[in-house]
Amino acid sequence: MLTLESLEMLLSIDENELLDDLVLALLATPQLAAFLEQHRRMKAALLHDLPEWKASLKQRLRATVAPADLEREFTCYQNTQTIDNLTFQSRIPRIVDTLQTVDSPFLSQANKLIAQTEPTLGQRFSNAFHALFLQRWKMSLSLQTVSLHHQLMEAEKEILLDELQQRLTLTGKLEAVLAEN
Repeated sequence: MLTLESLEMLLSIDENELLDDLVLALLATPQLAAFLEQHRRMKAALLHDLPEWKASLKQRLRATVAPADLEREFTCYQNTQTIDNLTFQSRIPRIVDTLQTVDSPFLSQANKLIAQTEPTLGQRFSNAFHALFLQRWKMSLSLQTVSLHHQLMEAEKEILLDELQQRLTLTGKLEAVLAEN
């Protein structure tokens, strides 16, 4: 099975950048930013916990298995990278069938590329077409992987926000008790 980490590594996606974007988006939430400015100790505690949370999220992303359709499409992409242009031309129908089977977002673009450069009888696709096809396919796979990452991170963000809300509620209750004493 192909993990998200393997897929992103093979597609050269920077996981750390995605995590940093999530943390910044979380801290930039207007209500949270305003609250943290008023309660500096809570901000310090949150900033202290962020590296641990980030490491936990990173581990979860590493362990998450890519969906079967995405893995199958990626395997087809890898196999297509290693073939010569003549073999590529003969395999185009099978590649398109695979894209259709896995319901790839790249399918419509692949069909357009093929239709625009369809060689006439006796000719074949150029090496430039083969390279362009692979380049666009890689971009599609990268977008799918990043989208999957964002979905996982949004779910994790909601969990963290719930945890923060519980902490803030607890802090609010504690403030009243501490003020009395």
